[in-house]
Amino acid sequence: MTGEPESRTVLDDGQKRHRELIQTVAARMGNNSFLIKGWALTLMGALLAFAAGNESRTVAAAGFVPIVAFCCSTDISCTRSGCSGGSTTRCGGRATA
Repeated sequence: MTGEPESRTVLDDGQKRHRELIQTVAARMGNNSFLIKGWALTLMGALLAFAAGNESRTVAAAGFVPIVAFCCSTDISCTRSGCSGGSTTRCGGRATA
């Protein structure tokens, strides 16, 4: 430390509101991603249980479709938006560094 005061950027009211808006959107997207993952997992479990009771391999294979589809769509959207960059961001519910 050199004893010099740190320069801090002062945000005006419009910038503060814009920052809050972005934080709200990011929180909502994270919540929606969490809910979709939960429903996909529930659907997969139900289809696998049904397949086990009926001994149906096609229904068992269909049980994996929601999880695979969601994971692939999340990875594709992360790749397109550049989440794999060097900064720490949240993408599809996963922290990337």
